[in-house]
Amino acid sequence: MARWTPTKDWAGADVYIIGGGPSLAGFNFEVLRGRRVIGCNVAFMLGPSLCPLCYFSDEKWFLRSSLDGLPVHLQLHKYAKAGGIVVTNNRTLAQHNLPWLRCVERGRDGLDVDTTVAFNGNTGCSAINLALQMGARRVFLLGMDCKVYRQDQPNWHGKHFRLPGAGVHEKFRAGFFKIAQQLPHKFPGCEIINLGPDSALTCFPVWSAKEHFANATCN
Repeated sequence: MARWTPTKDWAGADVYIIGGGPSLAGFNFEVLRGRRVIGCNVAFMLGPSLCPLCYFSDEKWFLRSSLDGLPVHLQLHKYAKAGGIVVTNNRTLAQHNLPWLRCVERGRDGLDVDTTVAFNGNTGCSAINLALQMGARRVFLLGMDCKVYRQDQPNWHGKHFRLPGAGVHEKFRAGFFKIAQQLPHKFPGCEIINLGPDSALTCFPVWSAKEHFANATCN
């Protein structure tokens, strides 16, 4: 399958990225309707009208797990047929003949500016790099908690594929820190803002999601 190069469809826009953190339990996702949104992994289950783009990295999650009794890859196919965009940086899946799956070249650390999307060890970081490459001026993070609240509740949706291992959140935070360091040089004039006041991710400015959505217009 040919590689997909991100286009500048979201030039100058605000982009929202939905992570998996349990801080989003009870969140009113309707505030995202009409906005530019990237959902990491299971967030695509919100549907294309609230989450127009799904980004994922894990081949096993895609091929071997199920959501609501249907394999993930079939759920994603339904989402794509309904108008959702599905993007991955998984190198193996790039070899599959799936015309609805957009495969980007996978970089490694920090921020890439053109044909590859840096991984940094987690999907949330990759989604940030993708949003910036698509032209976002401000990237807002939702559910990027980067810490354990309860071992039996690692995310907001309750559809976890596997529980996070020891030290995984430290690795995640290290990836985000590299992005914060490189942002002014790689994407000057752009901002990344964490809308999770209780998040352990402290390398970006932190705003209240409630206050932001009370005042923000769709851009």
